[in-house]
Amino acid sequence: MHAQLSRPPGPDHEVSEIMSPFLPDSLTGIASDFHDATNRNLLERWQPLCDWLDTRLRDGFDPACKVNTVRIGARALAQDRRGRMLSGVNLASLDPLNISTHPKVLAATQDAAARFGIHSAGSAAMMGLTSLVVTLEQRMATFLSMRDALVFPTGADALHALFRTLVQPGDHIILDSLAAPGLRDLAEIATRKVHLAHHLSPASVLDHLEKIRAQEPDAGILVMMEAMSYADCQSPDLVTLQEMCRLHEATLLVDTALDLGSTGPGGRGVLGLQGLLGEVDLVSGTFARAFASNGGFLACNHPALRTAIVQGSLVHWSSCAISPLQAAAILAALDLIDGMEGDWRRRCLLRNCRAFRQGLAKQGYNVLGEPGSAIPVLLGAAAVARRMTAEVLYHGAVVNLLEYPIVPQGGARWMLHPMADHSAEDVDTFLALTERARRFAV
Repeated sequence: MHAQLSRPPGPDHEVSEIMSPFLPDSLTGIASDFHDATNRNLLERWQPLCDWLDTRLRDGFDPACKVNTVRIGARALAQDRRGRMLSGVNLASLDPLNISTHPKVLAATQDAAARFGIHSAGSAAMMGLTSLVVTLEQRMATFLSMRDALVFPTGADALHALFRTLVQPGDHIILDSLAAPGLRDLAEIATRKVHLAHHLSPASVLDHLEKIRAQEPDAGILVMMEAMSYADCQSPDLVTLQEMCRLHEATLLVDTALDLGSTGPGGRGVLGLQGLLGEVDLVSGTFARAFASNGGFLACNHPALRTAIVQGSLVHWSSCAISPLQAAAILAALDLIDGMEGDWRRRCLLRNCRAFRQGLAKQGYNVLGEPGSAIPVLLGAAAVARRMTAEVLYHGAVVNLLEYPIVPQGGARWMLHPMADHSAEDVDTFLALTERARRFAV
């Protein structure tokens, strides 16, 4: 069914009302439709995509690359790529516990700037480390009950270094079929032998393990699972997966990007909830969500990992180490997360997450997964999702829309990020907007 736009999305009313049953270009198509692969000019291949995205932006249907203009908090003041103002309830920023502007975090970064300056001035394999980074690595190992931890500029850098160091071209990687697209891209850089297991299915993982071992008994196998799936905020049975990996001499890597710090006892995420702290082979994650700074990490119980990555990873040699300010911010955030205030902030986050989820479900939205630091709201067809997003975005809330290829085609969704500091008024304001947006979509 073709939806009709009943009113323009932008606050400046630049978009004419659409009375035709035919959808405009800005509501149709996907990014891959606008890539001219036949053009021999590598840059010109992308011009149709740029034109299409500019049309979407003009019509108010491109929510990407929003520009924040104030501190991150429960309310946002931002701009779209065209400079139009966006303001209201902030469900688009990654700061679930609202500690990125905590006084203790700010004070720690100021002290680090005065002591070390603001630049690491080198890679971690050469002269880029500071004592703050060394302390952070020790603290993260303790936090996760692991033997060792290494810190990287980003979570993607950590995984890139791991894949390129551990996995040889003849080795195999098993991924969940709904793993974040970036994880699949990184895996395919390391080996062509990437296998997709059915979503959250230990039986499917076991089937891949048995077939690989039967055909290539001496090959290395890495099984990578998200502790909480980015697609739908559900968690796999990590206990069963670790047992299967040990039985078949495979290595289990658990990525904690979505849950660590913001969920579970003491902020230990799904690993803590499933009683697996210190038990899985490898743990990866990012500091960018709950820990107030860019950065990523790897943790492992095997004594050879640090040497292997430091000596064998180009990422560790060629990328600047995280700055003293970033390390100081993460350490201060870790103190908060691991203390009584962290427990209180996680309770507030969980309360608000449940309130948003219950209200959306009551309105008839398809809300996926379990309560946590993100709320996937399945909207379906891209045209409807873009219209609903515009209605919310330009009238009182800031949200993110995920479309193909980030999510399956026809599975466009909001990825909402509740915060500990959201008030009951914030919840009510957002739910009033989503109720109105749902009316416009039918």
